[in-house]
Amino acid sequence: MQSSKPCRECKTIAEELAMAWTQAWDTADPATRRTWTAVRKMSTEQEMQRVEELLQGRPRRNTQSSLGFNDVPRHPENPILRALLKKDAHECATGHRIQWGNE
Repeated sequence: MQSSKPCRECKTIAEELAMAWTQAWDTADPATRRTWTAVRKMSTEQEMQRVEELLQGRPRRNTQSSLGFNDVPRHPENPILRALLKKDAHECATGHRIQWGNE
């Protein structure tokens, strides 16, 4: 049976995630920060409409992708994605739940 007790690696991954998010926040433009803040607070239909308003006029990325799970790079350049992949792999391997940020 896998242990659900956090370990030293859990703490290291949580710190890496927090640092990656902080760096992303620090380098984000004001419009992106407003949108992220609205998304975090989103719990009512009115708040969802606010997020939609904030997203209007923002450049959209092509959200359709033909990439499969096995096509995800093992060492992505994005620090947040890299940390999230580590988190998921560690949680799957150990049964631990990594707490970070305001979770």
